[in-house]
Amino acid sequence: MTPPTPTPPPAPTPPTPHGYRPPPPRVPPSLRPPHPSPPPPPPSPSPPVGPGRFTQTRLAYVNQPVVVEQRFDKKFCVSTRSGKVYTISADGQRRKLLLDISDEVATFGDHGMLGMALSPNFEINGWIYLHYVVDTRFSTPPTFSRITRYTATEATGFEQIDYASRKVLVGTDGMDGIPAFTNYHSCGALVFGRDGTLMAMHGDAGPPAASLGHTDESRTTAAKSLSNAQERSIGSLRAQAIDSMDGKMLRFNAATGDGVSSNPFFDPERPRAERSRVWALGFRNPWRARLLEEPTFSEEYPEHPLPEQGKPGRFAVGDVGWTMVEEMTIVDGAGFNGGWPKFEGMSDSPRSLHVDGADKTNTRARNCKFYELLLDDARELPLELACTGEKINWVNRNYGWAGDVPVFRHARPALDYMHYSTRARYPSYWPVRGTAATCTVLNEDRGCTHPDSMPYLSGYSVTGGPSIGVGKGDTWPKEWSGVFFSDYVSKWLYVANVGKTADGLYQMSNARKFNGVPSAVNIVDIARTIDGDGLIIVGLYGMDITVVQWDPTGGRNSAPKARVTPAQEAGTSPLKVTLDASASSDPDDGDLLRFAFDWGDGSSTESNHPFATHTYVAAKPQKFTAVVTVTDSAGASSSAEMVVVVNNGAPTATITSPAHNSRYPLEQQYATVTLDAEVGDPDGDELSCEWEMRLQHNTHYHTIDYFPGCTRTEARFEAFGCFPDEGESYWYKFILTVKDAPFDLVTTAQVLIWPDCATDADIALLGNL
Repeated sequence: MTPPTPTPPPAPTPPTPHGYRPPPPRVPPSLRPPHPSPPPPPPSPSPPVGPGRFTQTRLAYVNQPVVVEQRFDKKFCVSTRSGKVYTISADGQRRKLLLDISDEVATFGDHGMLGMALSPNFEINGWIYLHYVVDTRFSTPPTFSRITRYTATEATGFEQIDYASRKVLVGTDGMDGIPAFTNYHSCGALVFGRDGTLMAMHGDAGPPAASLGHTDESRTTAAKSLSNAQERSIGSLRAQAIDSMDGKMLRFNAATGDGVSSNPFFDPERPRAERSRVWALGFRNPWRARLLEEPTFSEEYPEHPLPEQGKPGRFAVGDVGWTMVEEMTIVDGAGFNGGWPKFEGMSDSPRSLHVDGADKTNTRARNCKFYELLLDDARELPLELACTGEKINWVNRNYGWAGDVPVFRHARPALDYMHYSTRARYPSYWPVRGTAATCTVLNEDRGCTHPDSMPYLSGYSVTGGPSIGVGKGDTWPKEWSGVFFSDYVSKWLYVANVGKTADGLYQMSNARKFNGVPSAVNIVDIARTIDGDGLIIVGLYGMDITVVQWDPTGGRNSAPKARVTPAQEAGTSPLKVTLDASASSDPDDGDLLRFAFDWGDGSSTESNHPFATHTYVAAKPQKFTAVVTVTDSAGASSSAEMVVVVNNGAPTATITSPAHNSRYPLEQQYATVTLDAEVGDPDGDELSCEWEMRLQHNTHYHTIDYFPGCTRTEARFEAFGCFPDEGESYWYKFILTVKDAPFDLVTTAQVLIWPDCATDADIALLGNL
């Protein structure tokens, strides 16, 4: 993500009496796509790995899965964004609801239940941990993130939750919770350290663009429960404040939720204070992290440390960037500082240094500026803090103290990659000892290019994953060993080697694209199987949960993936329907596919072709479920369904407000629209409606909220404007889904609305994304 260095924005305008700062002066957006498109990647052939092959097993369908863990009994636990947890049988075919706290979970904006972890002793205690934003039934933004523990009962084979076992570890109330000031960058991964402590990732609670305190957050719902709301209203700089849990990797006692005594800023008199719970800081949106496997254990990274030793292990963290850079980081110890918002990737973030608030002082650090306490990386660290003149006593290479003031070294990512180009980098130092940090372009390392010498690594939203094939006893092929990471928007999965230099720098090199996964999947989680012999890949909107394993004999067969269109058909009898299963695929090259069509009315068709036609006859309204089963030449199969309704029509929907391609004003921080539609049903069936509001952001979108009902007096949203110099485009999409009650026939309609700085050319260019 490296566009040319942007021109610093104009000097910010003074705040209004209400504390809101209007958008920058309106500059007509340039006629451009939202992101310059890099050339399409060439095919990346797998390196030879002997006679074996990768196999795929697709697990049972779950709506919007976000986290997966495999249990001791080989069953899977899958959590959803909405607040549910399912168990899936070891063979992947049977699904059962284990837990449902969806009434408590806020799902507007980027929020939801985005973290889940099983206790390392789950087979003994049945403990399951959940990380989510609390739905307080107030208007957005929400209040805080919460971490809760429930117990699955041994008597039921850990298949049922004892809801009375609920224990809130973090977030008993607003003061104890992790503040979520906006609709973005909140709760993330939960992961256990080797010492049994619970690590939690949390974003900076800022908006998509860097905010350094120029927006008054003290009036938000989050701040209402905070006694020091004004002090915390510093935007993205919360990531640098040790007395805030935003923008951090947190570390807890898994039984109590207290901070751990070996945390770097632990206060024994206040074990539940924010600083007592902080392990690492300086993150923007580090929503996925995994514990790294160790090739060998050592005194520095022991196999079974005690919590008081402060050695929970090393963690691979994916930190989602702003508009330039995505980061893969190795958090290796206490006081690690990823640098946000002063740094984006390897170096200074030039725009954030010029945003109002960049010179804010840390009132708890003798009024040194936040940026003065975060020092550039170098081989030899400075011995004196400039803003106080005091000697720095370094605890480790991550942090130290100048008197009672904490000082940090920028711990650079092990790899960063760009939004706007295929350049990826890992950290290094200039050859002369003692000089400043530099970086190496990964794609110029001959060992890091594809076999056809066409390097390609670009994306917009990183998902950090585990290491595999590097631990003791791993059977994963060494050619594909390393740390896995993916990009949610660009829909790829890479693996890279991780090394540590003599100077203590972590470097991810030899990055190569892994093709043994489903294509076109928005990956939101990557986990290891319990035996360490496979990966579990979770795709949010493809609803795919796929287990990828290595078969050294090459004799195992992967099941095909059935796909059918259309999703529904409706009409009067006799109704002629054609099923199209041509989008079905098989991961094993050369497998022949057969198609069996069960029409749901007692008749069926078998064919070597993916198309089949059938005529339905019924005397009254009737619903049928047609199923196509795709079978490969080795006998493996999968199925897909479509709904057919005879003598009943789908509902109709026309959105009357807001008008398509209308514009919203930018004079205030929030704008409102009235939602209204004309809906009907040809058969007079009872209808239900739901509106979805999406913020379209360049090439992807964020679901902001859902509204029940066919009409709503007012929908309120943040009035994002036009920022052409930063390569940023924002607009909103409203989607109305209308469903009839008897037969679940669905009709959708949608409209776009734009900031009133958008030109007709922009609307024509961006409207089809």
